[in-house]
Amino acid sequence: MLHSVRIDAAAICANAGLLAAAGDRIADVSFDGWGHGALVSAGAALEGGATGLAVASDAEERQLRSSGITAPISRTGNGPDELYGWVAGFTPAMRVTAEVVGLKPVQPGDGVSYGYTFRARSRSMLGMVGIGYADGLDRAAGNAGALVVGGREMPIVGRVAMNVLMVDLGSEVVPIGTTAEVFGESRTVSVWATAIGRRPEEIVLEFAAKASRGTSPGANTVAST
Repeated sequence: MLHSVRIDAAAICANAGLLAAAGDRIADVSFDGWGHGALVSAGAALEGGATGLAVASDAEERQLRSSGITAPISRTGNGPDELYGWVAGFTPAMRVTAEVVGLKPVQPGDGVSYGYTFRARSRSMLGMVGIGYADGLDRAAGNAGALVVGGREMPIVGRVAMNVLMVDLGSEVVPIGTTAEVFGESRTVSVWATAIGRRPEEIVLEFAAKASRGTSPGANTVAST
């Protein structure tokens, strides 16, 4: 498994509970639950305390009704930020990770990735991570974003390629197979989106579009390649 997109229905349930306690009982599950799965999101939100759902179209409402959902459905909600944990104070419901698949030492002046948009300033160890733009990771992350590896943010250096990118590990040497997190446990998608100049909804919808999502036996929906 080179990378994975994990959807945590329990997080949506918990976030819905916090919102319900604050008086917000309408859960926004538009656009396939903002990439988290409309049915999974709706079920989790209703379990958590939501009493109604918001969608963007008649087709989305029909999908929910055909699955047996009977809660009130409207066209207006308070947005997805809190329900899906895109902001601080709520639990992130999507986690995107990838594996370190290779290591490459570089010397001062060495170019990195195609086009050599980054050149090493000192001796360093680069980590090759198995995720790229074909997997939903925005090309804008090149020379701008960072992945969390071993609890530390490691900058992405050079351009993001189709299925791989490079991070600067400095003097560290990590085992092949080490997890590199894009967002999820260590930080919210909003932090990642701000770093690369995008909006959170763009990020999650792109990852969802590129992932082949399936439902695990537990509370999670998982997609991986």
